Amino acid sequence: MEKLQAVGDGEPYLHFLSSFLDRRFGHVCVQGQKSEQIWFENQVFQGTVLGPPLWNIFFADIISAMSRPKSGKAFADDLNVFHEFDRLVEEQVIMEELASCRDRVHHWGYQNRVEFDGSKEHFVIVHPTRGVGNAFKLLGLVYDCKLKMDEAVDAIIQRARPKCKSLLRTKPFYNTVDMILQFKTHILGILESNIGGIYHATSTVLGPLDRIATRFVHELNLEVDFAFLRYNLAPLSLRRDIAMLGFLHKTHLPYAHPHITDFFPQRPGTKIWDITGLSTQRLQHPDLYCRSLFHLVHVYNALPRHVVQCKTVSTFQHELTSIARSKCSQHHENWQTFLSARHFQGRLLI
Repeated sequence: MEKLQAVGDGEPYLHFLSSFLDRRFGHVCVQGQKSEQIWFENQVFQGTVLGPPLWNIFFADIISAMSRPKSGKAFADDLNVFHEFDRLVEEQVIMEELASCRDRVHHWGYQNRVEFDGSKEHFVIVHPTRGVGNAFKLLGLVYDCKLKMDEAVDAIIQRARPKCKSLLRTKPFYNTVDMILQFKTHILGILESNIGGIYHATSTVLGPLDRIATRFVHELNLEVDFAFLRYNLAPLSLRRDIAMLGFLHKTHLPYAHPHITDFFPQRPGTKIWDITGLSTQRLQHPDLYCRSLFHLVHVYNALPRHVVQCKTVSTFQHELTSIARSKCSQHHENWQTFLSARHFQGRLLI
């Protein structure tokens, strides 16, 4: 507020904010019947444009209750607290520390008149081999504590498979173009949901997803390569690779959040990422690393110069699709996997 007053033109903004937070009354209407007058005060009204930023301002200092080196991420009123422990620390010590952090957050809530729902609180240890706790949902995706992502993939399959079966029952009434259009409209988006969260899963876990798309193509009496060339329906695995490479490309453009770009430091004066800092993780979990987005960086670094110089993500992905289409039409054996992190051998065959 002091900054606004110093500029000299902040008074209208202060009056607007004061009016927004001022006491007011409202009614509840049910089937045309209006309730008695209800007064609203000392609150931010849900559904308003100013609601989220005002809540974030009020909620921001909860980070101080966690005590460093913990970090917290808040999405609206959904708070997640993370802390990195040495892999030799015992499970009991980790759980005690998490409980202590929870108590400090609750104390902050008591001081700031914020009440947390205890039924939605849980502790988990996320680790590829020592994960502990039940699966949890974060931003719509189900995570298991060992990051196998099998439960997440199962949830996607349960949504997509019935729709695919229903669509195939209508095959006698539609031509191939319409069937593929319906598949892209109603099913493909489900199969591709949460790509970033499941990308590192093993081929065994991701296989059922790929088979749904492949089976649909075969039910139309088409081959996978012909469906790609004729109807622009690329294999699901190739679409995942292009999608995640597009995510990496976004870090070069002025759209990515700093929290994302911090994971991928660039060498000065280049568009090449320096990920040597991940060598420890690569040695501890080599299989996981080779399937991950971090190993996909090597694929990105090996792309042709004209591709990485694309000014938009859509143009970048269009270029990759064109390369894949060219390889497919020339019957290259690796046209489905040449952009895959898990198949990359140190040289990109384009």
